[in-house]
Amino acid sequence: MARTCIDKDWRVRPVRNPFGANVEGVPQGADIPAYPDEDWRRIDVPHDMSIESRIGQEPPLAGANPNNGYHAWLPGNLLWYRKHLTITNTRGRIFLLEFGGSYRNTDVWVNGHHAGNEPNGYFTFTFDITRFVQEGENIIAVRVNNLDTPNCRWYTGTGIYRHVWLWDCDETHIAHRGVCVTTPEVHEKEAVVRVATEIEGKGRVRLASRIVDADGTIVAETGGEFGCGQTALQEIRVLNPKRWHVDSPSMYTLVSVLSRDNKTIDEQRTPFGIRSIEYRKRKGFFLNGTSMKMKGVCLHHDAGPLGAAVPESVWAYRLAELKKIGCNAIRTSHNPPAEEFLGLCDTMGFLVMDELCDKWEPPHYLDFDRRWENDITSWIRRDRNHPSIVLWSVGNENDGPGTLYLEKRLPMLCNKVRSIDTTRPVIAALERGPDGVNRAALVRRSAAHMDLIGVNYGEQWYDEMFTQDPDALIVGTENYTYFSSLPEKREAMLEKNPWLYAAADERVIGLFYWVGIDYLGEAYRAWPRIGSSSGLFDMTGHPKPRAALIESFWSERPTVTIIAVNEEPKPASMWSFPAVDRSWDRPDGGAVKLAVYSNCESVELSLNGKSIGRKRMSDHPNRIMSWEVPFEKGALTAIGYNGASEAARCILMTPLKPVAIRLSALCDRLSADGRDIGLVEAQLVDENGTHCRDSGTITFAVNGNASIACVGNGDLTWHGPFNADNLPLFRGRAVVYVRTGNTGGTVSIAARSGGLAASIEMVIG
Repeated sequence: MARTCIDKDWRVRPVRNPFGANVEGVPQGADIPAYPDEDWRRIDVPHDMSIESRIGQEPPLAGANPNNGYHAWLPGNLLWYRKHLTITNTRGRIFLLEFGGSYRNTDVWVNGHHAGNEPNGYFTFTFDITRFVQEGENIIAVRVNNLDTPNCRWYTGTGIYRHVWLWDCDETHIAHRGVCVTTPEVHEKEAVVRVATEIEGKGRVRLASRIVDADGTIVAETGGEFGCGQTALQEIRVLNPKRWHVDSPSMYTLVSVLSRDNKTIDEQRTPFGIRSIEYRKRKGFFLNGTSMKMKGVCLHHDAGPLGAAVPESVWAYRLAELKKIGCNAIRTSHNPPAEEFLGLCDTMGFLVMDELCDKWEPPHYLDFDRRWENDITSWIRRDRNHPSIVLWSVGNENDGPGTLYLEKRLPMLCNKVRSIDTTRPVIAALERGPDGVNRAALVRRSAAHMDLIGVNYGEQWYDEMFTQDPDALIVGTENYTYFSSLPEKREAMLEKNPWLYAAADERVIGLFYWVGIDYLGEAYRAWPRIGSSSGLFDMTGHPKPRAALIESFWSERPTVTIIAVNEEPKPASMWSFPAVDRSWDRPDGGAVKLAVYSNCESVELSLNGKSIGRKRMSDHPNRIMSWEVPFEKGALTAIGYNGASEAARCILMTPLKPVAIRLSALCDRLSADGRDIGLVEAQLVDENGTHCRDSGTITFAVNGNASIACVGNGDLTWHGPFNADNLPLFRGRAVVYVRTGNTGGTVSIAARSGGLAASIEMVIG
């Protein structure tokens, strides 16, 4: 099947939003081809309408309905989209229209004919439009209805927020998502690649299957004749395979060619990786025969000021930042991600827990009872060839462990997944349950339906679970980033990081921190906050102090970081982190409490060249060293040692007056496609280049074939607008998101703040 991206040149018209702001000229009959749409706004998809609104500005205002905080105090919308699409040849062809994601309640018409409806917003969905298309101009009309916002616990966005594809093939063809590649035998010298190819049509055909490496070289191939209407099974042996690994994510491409009478009928290319995964009793997770811990984070689908329509380059930047601190695993909480996100995990080397959904009932999952089987089938068929995926999850915190509700639905969902894919374990993220009840036995009861025990915030029960079943394997599907609980009290605020539980026992295969990056929404009764602050990184992808702590647990390279600890505010919940700061500046003087995060054997602290002392990490079971130091302007230095040798160094300088703006391009390899986005970070610095945390407004300008997509600063109490050219500096920092144009060349980005100015150039194309 040929696949063509049809993201370009759509037209959109918002009808109304639930905050009461009607748009004049409500389209009546916008599904009809002749409907006049000349004055509609021209856009490219992916597109998110909600992020274009002003936070809390439309009535009811922020405090009137605390539920609006779930959607970052931003409205949903009812939208109409239309696209004029030219198709030159329809005779004997089959056409499929595929949406990567549209939030939500999406109805699609083609030339006035209703092609179908998808009520849920996170699934990729496909309609066969063969009987509706015509040669020449075709009109695709799409209605998206997200008026019942908030219908989710976090920000969803509104609109066609992922790619749209047109699939085109002969009547005899390889079925849509009909190629399945597995690697049942993987060794250093040889691997067996098993291919199952579904062929549709009539008669007999020849199927040639070739494996091509990253350089385009054919490394192995096979072929044979098969009848249409069956699944062709083939095995291909690859000598000296380049095995996929998180540290060396080698990829191959399976090229499937269908032919008859030496004429090619269909061709499909399927990226895949050669790797083995094992989950061994009492031993843990093994990748290519080597034991490995999953060092994971949960991620939502938005990118802060960009909203839900996130280009691949921004995800590549975010994943690269996570990789720097030692992260090797992602949980796609709580929905299947964009297909290109999984492609990045393949090529960048991440293990993935691919998750079906959050809850199994409305408003989170519409029409569950009628749709769940088809949804699981399409989900697994779309994602099964990604080597990065090592776990399937069928849901998150659906009632308490051991309840009748969970006991009824969990086994049927897990068994459905197993009926399609047996190469990976299937789990669910179980709810921890209330205080005062011994939940370990109930968790074990529900876990009997899963291939591993997956539990959120349950590290306090690991020992008891292993007492009940010494052969069990546990994955922390969701964990706090600093505190842990006690068996009898969830909100215990115990200063023992959940990672320490995972690191101490081989049977705990790893964990997924909540959360990797701050996200919009889930701010119930939290005005003026617009999102969750529990991330290791802020919404612009900038590392927060808690990222340095996790890096000290995960990183293979020596690391040391100095953190100043404040008395206030006290941590408000288990998802909180102590009030800390990566700066050495105390205008009021006095003693300063310090924390040092390191994976070195010992650390020496000095102030302006004078040693304050040296401590051994083995004396600190929570892996955090503490000091109290009288403040003195200058250089505060921590040196990490392994044995007698210096292994890592961290210096905090007291900042002087800001004298310049430092601009840094955070994304490279930008495409001149009119939709790629690069990030440019602005920081105030003093004469020594030390970051200054002063406030003020910063204004950006872009010259060249690019434009400003949005701005952000990581401050969860700043309300935008995001699609502006200026914003307040937050702790002396801000980011501008630059959208590329359709031609390559050099683009200049300028910044001004308080009499200071700077510029930087980026090359596009």
